[in-house]
Amino acid sequence: MTLPLPNLDDRTYADLVQEAISQISIEYPEWTDHNPTDTGIILIELLAWLTEMTLYQVNQIPDENYASFVSLLEVKEEQEKWELPNKSAQERHKALQLKIKETLLDLRQRYRAVTIEDYEQLVLEDWKKSPDYTGLEIKRVKGLAQRNLEEEDADTFAEGHISLVVVPDNTYQVEEEVEEAEEVAEEVEVAEVVEVAEVVAEEVEEVAEEVAEEVAEEVAEEVAEEVEVEEVEEVEEVEEVEVVAEEVEVAEVVEVAEEVEVAEEVEEVEEAEEVEEAEEVEEVEEVEEVAEEVEEVENKYENLFNFLEDRKLLTTRLHIVEPEYVSISIEAELVLKDGAKAEDLIEKANTEMKLFFEPLNSGKYWEGKGWPFGRSIYLSEIYKLLDDLEGIDYVESISIKDENNQPFQSEDDQPASEIYLADNQLVKFIEDDQFTKFTVLVDVNNERKQIN
Repeated sequence: MTLPLPNLDDRTYADLVQEAISQISIEYPEWTDHNPTDTGIILIELLAWLTEMTLYQVNQIPDENYASFVSLLEVKEEQEKWELPNKSAQERHKALQLKIKETLLDLRQRYRAVTIEDYEQLVLEDWKKSPDYTGLEIKRVKGLAQRNLEEEDADTFAEGHISLVVVPDNTYQVEEEVEEAEEVAEEVEVAEVVEVAEVVAEEVEEVAEEVAEEVAEEVAEEVAEEVEVEEVEEVEEVEEVEVVAEEVEVAEVVEVAEEVEVAEEVEEVEEAEEVEEAEEVEEVEEVEEVAEEVEEVENKYENLFNFLEDRKLLTTRLHIVEPEYVSISIEAELVLKDGAKAEDLIEKANTEMKLFFEPLNSGKYWEGKGWPFGRSIYLSEIYKLLDDLEGIDYVESISIKDENNQPFQSEDDQPASEIYLADNQLVKFIEDDQFTKFTVLVDVNNERKQIN
């Protein structure tokens, strides 16, 4: 609602003349002729005419004042003060009206974020027009006031905090990228350790063989030289020399074997230390790589956060998080109508379930906007959805299970008919055949048979 403008020109010519004549009897009682032919009355009428023109000008705002007002309303501080062009009066007025229109349109654009609706519009609409836009398109956003979802759950009150739950164009991206990075890191780490161990074992074996060969050759040469010298000097002591040589050889071989064994142990210890150090280095490197990948994924909203940081109130603490997904699978027994095909029925049931729980493009469900934030899952709705499918006579039973393939339980340990979702939660439907199963039944001669 606009403020009413005061009318400064609220007195007409007749009002001014009447007011002046009414003051004659007070100011100058001797003046008794108030006819228009009187010279004094003529002067009053002349002055009333001049006053009326002055009041009309007071009630008007000149173009120069409008130009000053427009300059004060400029959104960007770096813009220079706008001035009227040095042209004809008509062109100046036209330029002024155009500038007023542009300024008002700029003022009507949402910039400051105060309410939850402000934040949601800035994220969904204005973020894509920002120069800081990185191509990360946000399809859905749910603002939760007085919530800190980075540290607390959705039911915990946090004064002064606002949490924005955003759903990017590619659903489940952060969760899948983190899991994939960790799996790749583990595989790389195991492969690197096995490869290093094999290389070290081969090197230890080669070194041990070379040392054993060199020591054996040296001992054989020394024993041969000693035997030749003793045979030249005393032929009679050949047998004794041979015995001594054999003992020496045995002793030397034993010593060599011990040296080789010690060398092998030293080499094994050194190589084990090298392997351990290599494993530690590899682990540190892989952990750092995984941490970098996780940090890159988690910090993908940094530009969006900075975009909103400049627009939020000073005392508001802002948090941007992705939704928590409650994984569910469906096990159902469907009784087939005559003439319907079981394969087509199972495919149709899977498609409808996926669309029904889809967080983004949900087709005919939820106006195509995806499963509503925080909406509970009702067993009766799934019964109705499957029962309405073409080719299904009726639904025999339905069980809703979690990601561990365990049925959801109520407080009295009975199968739950309602699954509660917090305000920051959505549904993730598991399409894997090991979890979601549709059993098709047919009635044949008053007997029920399974056909899949």
